[in-house]
Amino acid sequence: MTGKKRTLIIVSIVLALVVALAGCQGSTSTTKGSGSTTSSGEPLKMLVRMFYHGEIDKTMAQGGIDFNDNKFANFHRENSGVDVTFEPALADGASEAQKKAMILASNDTPDLMDMNRTEYYKYASQSVLTDVESYLAQMPDYSTLVNSYGENLIEYVRFNGKVYAFPSVLEEGDLNRTHAGGIGVRKDVMDDLSIAVPKSITDFYTMWKTVKEKTDLIPLTSAGDGFSAIKAAYRVALNYKEVGDKLEYIWVQPEFKDYLTFMNKLYNEELLDKEFITTTGTVLTEKFMGDKAFSLNTGWATLCVSLRDIGTKIDGAEMAFMPQPTGPNGEKALLFHNWPVQRLWVIPEAAKNKEAAVKFFNYMSTKESKMVQDYGILNDDYTLDAAGKPVQTLEQQMNVTWKICYEVMATPDSFK
Repeated sequence: MTGKKRTLIIVSIVLALVVALAGCQGSTSTTKGSGSTTSSGEPLKMLVRMFYHGEIDKTMAQGGIDFNDNKFANFHRENSGVDVTFEPALADGASEAQKKAMILASNDTPDLMDMNRTEYYKYASQSVLTDVESYLAQMPDYSTLVNSYGENLIEYVRFNGKVYAFPSVLEEGDLNRTHAGGIGVRKDVMDDLSIAVPKSITDFYTMWKTVKEKTDLIPLTSAGDGFSAIKAAYRVALNYKEVGDKLEYIWVQPEFKDYLTFMNKLYNEELLDKEFITTTGTVLTEKFMGDKAFSLNTGWATLCVSLRDIGTKIDGAEMAFMPQPTGPNGEKALLFHNWPVQRLWVIPEAAKNKEAAVKFFNYMSTKESKMVQDYGILNDDYTLDAAGKPVQTLEQQMNVTWKICYEVMATPDSFK
């Protein structure tokens, strides 16, 4: 389900032997137990700064679920052998970016933290992240898991010859995507207005025009400049274009001017939300739940998480993704092979508990931990059939949607 980034310390010979021996015990027991200690005999402790997910406010806060004291946080704490404290990121992306900058400029950092791709390369170039490649030999479960999907993920995050992050596998098995999302609409409104499923970007314009004329809904909104599906239709989803034997910025190409002209038309005709540039993800959700917006350009997780319960707020309301629009002349949208990394987990250079972070991250790659991340607690949130395969009812699944807030190691199996 629905994105991330990160001076080596000298570990004593005794500790190295302990970790290496622990790593040889198999995927379900590599990090099992709560009595692990450092080389000085102190219990392993660490702080991990997680990503933000809408379930934190949608389900956990409303249900009174403590972020650090619940069945998932406690399970991972007890079974990893690490006394881990989970810290959620801020809901607002801009505020979180500023918070990360402040954290990494200090000597008081988490021991493990999530980063997006842009943040990763930015901070890797500033020498504030630990080169983690030497730790991989101590992480058999992690190495086995990421290598089992055919992509050499480590090479994707190598920067200036060094590896500053532990990447996780992209959840979506089909990597041939145009961009990071699509156009989701109020399907019930489409049906009421007898609007056919649009194909070209011109069809989408006509649809938005109809919604503007016949309803009080904002035809198209977004949290910032997130119009990836429209950019793909105009073949400007990438920042560069190959022109002859050179790469040129897409912003100086004639097709980008066409894209801007189209967006300006939407704005001037009030088909595009006038507040889109200052709208946050939270406000975006409120607009849909408050029956004020018709469509948005967003990632797949928004419809199945943030807007999942729109039908309980608005009688008969239903969200659905539309096909990727083709260009104004029916030209196929620009397709490209997506980056196969879901999240980037980094150990800040100033982290005080690097050995704990390595141990915990390897544990989160074990089969035992992955089952909890993907399904929940055995015999509580799911069962196993005679063949050992998970069995989970829709009700059980919906009761633990917030487990995604602890999804450290995503894989395509997590997406099923």
